[in-house]
Amino acid sequence: MTYFSANILYCDLQASEKRDDYVKRREALIALLAEMKPDIVGIQEASVCKIYGHASGDDTIKEIALGLKKRGLNYGASFWESERVGALWIEGLAFLWNRETVALDKAHIKCWHLETSYRRSGALIQKSLCRADAAAKDGGALLRVYNTHYEAYKNDVRIEQSLEVASILREELAAPDARALFGGDLNSRDMSATYEAEGLKTVGADRVDYVFSLGIPDEDIAAEVIPLHSTPGKLDISDHNGILVTIRNR
Repeated sequence: MTYFSANILYCDLQASEKRDDYVKRREALIALLAEMKPDIVGIQEASVCKIYGHASGDDTIKEIALGLKKRGLNYGASFWESERVGALWIEGLAFLWNRETVALDKAHIKCWHLETSYRRSGALIQKSLCRADAAAKDGGALLRVYNTHYEAYKNDVRIEQSLEVASILREELAAPDARALFGGDLNSRDMSATYEAEGLKTVGADRVDYVFSLGIPDEDIAAEVIPLHSTPGKLDISDHNGILVTIRNR
């Protein structure tokens, strides 16, 4: 089973990103996913960009699933709203999964808003945690996959969020046979110790992006960083790289 975690950069209104540039990034991501064909994808900074005024509504996750369908791939999709600016810009977490290879549906996905939030310029800055329970259709035990995105600017808020998530993981993964992946954009270069203290192992990391594992033998798991920016001759898809994890099913 393969899991791809990535912060795909929302439609970047702060940088005055034009819709054409946003669409080019989105199409480049669809092409990459169609080439990689990961079994499960965990996305941070999934966005709905109605502010552009396009008839489609520019719902990024719906457009990605549609783009993959046009390439002959059957992916399910689930989006969870973390925060918004009115009805014109919405941002959150998402899962995509290959229906041909993975037993997963929306009934097996649960999301939370993290308790620690604050207001900036009148907008509620709120982060989330999402969980998907999946199994490979060709065999293998249940895998619980967690996806999150922490606060970028306030260190005290980010620390509270990390401790809250650690507490949730501690409770949910207490069973001795638990198998899990946890990761996302943690907005800190020093997060490994927090989760390794909970018994998780750092599988992959790139700057502030991580994937941790629990209950999976070292010989059955590997990770690699997938460049999403600063590659000569290629369009920047995001300002983060992705992490691709491969798990051998037993």
